[in-house]
Amino acid sequence: MTPYHYKEANKKLGEYRDLWLNTKDWKNNNIKWRTCKWLELDGSEVETNVANYKLTLNKLRKKFKNDEEAKTIVENIDIMLNDIKDFEQYIPLVVNLRTDGM
Repeated sequence: MTPYHYKEANKKLGEYRDLWLNTKDWKNNNIKWRTCKWLELDGSEVETNVANYKLTLNKLRKKFKNDEEAKTIVENIDIMLNDIKDFEQYIPLVVNLRTDGM
C-alpha cells in the first residue's frame, strides 16, 4: 500500500467515524433533552448542538450519496435528519423559556 492509499483509507474511515459519533451524540442528547429536568436544559447549547448535527449529517450525506454501496447509510442519515427536523420545532421554545429572567 502506498501513502496515497493510506491517506484515502484514513479519509474514508474518518467519514464513518464522524457518522458514528454524530449518531451516538444525537441519540444520547435527544433522549437527555426530552427526559431531563426543565431547569437543567441549556437552550443555546441545544440550539448549537442541533445545528452542528444537521450540518455534519448534510455534509456526510453528500459524501455518501454517490456511493452505491452506501445506499443504506444515506437512508439512515435521511431518517436522522428527519428526526432532527421534527425536534427543531421545539428549539425556539426551549431557547426563549430558558433564557435568564424568564
